[in-house]
Amino acid sequence: MKQNLIDMLGIKKYPDDPTQTRQQIMSFRPSIGKRYKRKCDFSGETIITNYPSNARFPVYKKKYFDSDERTPAEQDIERDTPFFSQLQKLQEKVPHPHQLGT
Repeated sequence: MKQNLIDMLGIKKYPDDPTQTRQQIMSFRPSIGKRYKRKCDFSGETIITNYPSNARFPVYKKKYFDSDERTPAEQDIERDTPFFSQLQKLQEKVPHPHQLGT
């Protein structure tokens, strides 16, 4: 199986180190998922991301996600409301980094 994959990918040189061969094979694997053009929910800049514009959570450009400029998402505990519905509300407030580029 491994030899067939190496032949299929057209790897000419067979390195002495099997790790290097594995790296060559794995680097061929295409990235998975769609890409979307949308606005950063923090700054309004255009970004390319894995998340569509109708995602239920905010998506921040990585620069702003890592910075201290943003305020952390908070939510008060409601004793009468089920835990998982409160958790879902909190997760919808927490921003995600856009994950592509800088």
